Amino acid sequence: MPQEPSINNRKATIGTTSSVIAQQQNSGIRTFISFINTSTGGESITIAVGEEAKLGEGIVLAAGGYYYEDTDSVVYPSQSQFTAISAGAGATLAIQERTIVQGGR
Repeated sequence: MPQEPSINNRKATIGTTSSVIAQQQNSGIRTFISFINTSTGGESITIAVGEEAKLGEGIVLAAGGYYYEDTDSVVYPSQSQFTAISAGAGATLAIQERTIVQGGR
């Protein structure tokens, strides 16, 4: 019987220094991750995979923009950490992450 994924929905406030928004997966397998820039002030957010986020380098989301990785792609979503930075303080990011934890939920 396939294991049910652990689902984590959260919001992150993104500032002008790089911060971790999704931890590296060591005890499970990430099957889905999505990011939606929910900022209302027009702030863009830059996301990086496996390294410190730098403005304009990597995945750049304008307000209302989104990005996702899932198992329907050719490869599994990255298991590395994701980081984010914004040009302005107070940007917001909605995050959904699904993982299958080894040994159960």
